[in-house]
Amino acid sequence: SATTDPSGKFSLSAPDGAILIVSFVGYQTQEIGISNQTNLTIRLSTSASGLTDVVVIGYGTVKKENVTGAISSITSKDLSDRANTTLSESFAGQISGVTAQQLSSRPGAQLDIIIRGRGSISASSTPLYVVDGIPGSSIANINPNDIQSIEILKDAASTAIYGARGGNGVVLITTNQGKKGKPVISFNSYFGLQEPNRLITMMNRDEFIAYSIWGKNVAYMQSGGSLSDPMSLRPSRLQYPDSWNNPDTLPDINWQKAVLQNSLISSYQLSVAGGGDNATYIISAQHLNQEGIEKYTGFNQTNFRINTSLNVSKNLKVGMNVAPSFSTINSPDAEGQNSAYHRALATPPIVPLNGNTEATGYVVGAFANFINPLQTLKETQQATKNSFIGTNLWLDFTLLSGLNFRSQFGYNYTGVESKYFRPANVNKGISIGSYSQSSRRNWVLQNTLNYSKTLFSELEMDLLIGQSIESNKSNSASVSGNNYPNNLVPTLNAAAQITGANTLENENSLASFFGRANFSFKDKYLLTTNIRRDGSSRFGINNKWGTFPSLSIGWKLDREGFLKDVRNLNLLKIRASIGEAGNDNIGDYSSISLLSLSNYSYNGSIASGLTPSTFGNPNLRWEKIVSRNIGLDVIAFQNRIQVSMELYDNITTDMLFSRPISRMTGFSSTVDNLGKVENKGFEFDLTTVNIRKSGFSWESKFNFSLNRNKVLETDAAGAPIKIAGYFGGDTYITTIGEPIGSFYGFKT
Repeated sequence: SATTDPSGKFSLSAPDGAILIVSFVGYQTQEIGISNQTNLTIRLSTSASGLTDVVVIGYGTVKKENVTGAISSITSKDLSDRANTTLSESFAGQISGVTAQQLSSRPGAQLDIIIRGRGSISASSTPLYVVDGIPGSSIANINPNDIQSIEILKDAASTAIYGARGGNGVVLITTNQGKKGKPVISFNSYFGLQEPNRLITMMNRDEFIAYSIWGKNVAYMQSGGSLSDPMSLRPSRLQYPDSWNNPDTLPDINWQKAVLQNSLISSYQLSVAGGGDNATYIISAQHLNQEGIEKYTGFNQTNFRINTSLNVSKNLKVGMNVAPSFSTINSPDAEGQNSAYHRALATPPIVPLNGNTEATGYVVGAFANFINPLQTLKETQQATKNSFIGTNLWLDFTLLSGLNFRSQFGYNYTGVESKYFRPANVNKGISIGSYSQSSRRNWVLQNTLNYSKTLFSELEMDLLIGQSIESNKSNSASVSGNNYPNNLVPTLNAAAQITGANTLENENSLASFFGRANFSFKDKYLLTTNIRRDGSSRFGINNKWGTFPSLSIGWKLDREGFLKDVRNLNLLKIRASIGEAGNDNIGDYSSISLLSLSNYSYNGSIASGLTPSTFGNPNLRWEKIVSRNIGLDVIAFQNRIQVSMELYDNITTDMLFSRPISRMTGFSSTVDNLGKVENKGFEFDLTTVNIRKSGFSWESKFNFSLNRNKVLETDAAGAPIKIAGYFGGDTYITTIGEPIGSFYGFKT
């Protein structure tokens, strides 16, 4: 046997008449007869069966047919079939068990990705994103056209290799690499039109006036008045102007439509890829411009990427990925409970398009507290600029046949600059402004040693050990002011009063050791074990290290004698797994006692000092997720039908809660690990190739998932957690026996 070097070259001695078997994951195995040749050129064809497709897993790859965990994939073809503004949109409707929810109306906003339900009440449920092997990366700065594949690790048996950060699922993103050959230049673009949909039915002028008059009359009569009384006798809140008796003289504005528009979106991408025997490269650039469906809002982004690799020697290969990105979001008061759109839904239709501002005055009887939402969008300045640069340096060194060492260093920088100015004309006569700047620096160094070996021609073994260290530092500064003399200079140096200033610095670090063992016996029986040991600065001093193990097994029934002769059955595999992962999104300093500034009297003067602001918990640790999964995979009719089914049960324990403590400590509560949540469900994926001919193919995909979320425990007393809504009163509740964040109110 022999293994090729990184450039595909190999050497071996074989007798005349021998059969050379050449195989590689993702390609068809070839058998070649040998006579007196001294040189062979062998070209492998990609596999069309789907069985030997390569699936990316944590710190490695595995053949699709040998996967024992719950892993789903999105291919580059799936991405190219859609015109996605952001990468997060690529997840919507593609994979069972994965929900992509739009929580923000801002153009360019990322969707909220949740894998197999929310498992945390107070910590984030966002999955861990790993880009080209570097964990903790952001997907907001990735061009979807630069992606080769996306793998979603859904069960803890697959995510345990990422330890304290794998509890919410892991998304592995692999970007395109250059290929040997002449330079290939690609250009693609698209244009689109966005249209507001499912608008809320609004009152017109006549309906509003009739309803308002009726309401004021009823309220006046209930207070003892009579409709025959002169209007001047009524309290001011129950009066209405004479013009309401002649509605045709008043405007009739649909304010919802007034602030919305049909908007354009466009994207342009250019890439160049190629390479030779010793080096490959791919260079790409993309510019995206999106107008918001809310007037005076928009988003534009420019992405660059350079991925290179170099064969230094027979055994050494190095590479570098660099990906800068720059974007600007214009969203003047575009979302939130005080947003222009929210006010547009409440602004009466009798307010003219230029009304309800300081310059024009406020319409009598039309709720003067509602400032003109269209003018607010037009005059308010709110821009956020994002800068990102991601770098990834790596080397692969083949020590011995089957033994490979890989070292990888990643550095990411994210900078955010936000400016805001709202003139007095649309803010009740008081101009306000603010400026903020923040940055985050993250570096990762990881080293892995991988050994692959076939023993006794029946046992395939793949072993991995690794180590990683990571550091995250962030800082921010913000300033706010008011009472600008005019709108000509919106910067804070023109503000008459500085109303606030703040600076923050945060830091956390992570050290890890991990390992994995994959076994395949007789190409029938599969076993995978993972273990990771994480030490985090976020954890309490008594729980600095956590261990995360997993075990998964698989059985290819189609390889057994009783099914071996079944026609058109390419794969029938059952699998089961159990594993533990964590969620370390508990805050950088939640476990320690913090100090805050406080003034006190000293010798008759005010002096500044420090006082304890939180009660530390040295036992604080990660939220723990234990996952159990049973799966079935079927591939039939030469990959024309693929079916995957999953049953799972995830239990999250040690969730973060505010626990009451004795007031003798000087505090009423502290953060602790309490509570339990269950997510259990069923997933079904079906892919069919209906037509496959030269130049034409028709493929269908269907997926279905069902997840049931239930709170099993809260704090020690089982008390519910209630959250107030916009108009006061409790609107949401998290209580035992119900899903997290259920709506709270009277049943009707």
